[in-house]
Amino acid sequence: MSRRNIARLILVCWIAALGWLAYRQLFVGESARMTAGAARLPPDARYYRVDVGELQVGTVNMTWDTLPTGFRIQEMLSLDLPAGDGMTRHLV
Repeated sequence: MSRRNIARLILVCWIAALGWLAYRQLFVGESARMTAGAARLPPDARYYRVDVGELQVGTVNMTWDTLPTGFRIQEMLSLDLPAGDGMTRHLV
C-alpha cells in the first residue's frame, strides 16, 4: 500500500467520522438527551477532613448543584492554624 492510498484512507475515515458526528448532533438529538439526563442529577455535598500527621487542621466542603444553564460546583477549604495563644480559621 502506497503513502497516497494510506492518506486517502485516513481522509475517508475522517470524513466518515465527521458525518457520523453531524448525524448524531442534528438528527438523533443526543445533546438534548444528555442535557435532560444531567438535569436529573440531585444536588450533593461532601465533607472531608484535612490532616497533618494525626492532627486535623481543617475541613473541605464540596457542593454541586444543577442550574438551568449548567452546573455550579463550589469548594471551600477551611484551615484552623495556630496563631499566638489560640487558633485562627482561614477560609480558602
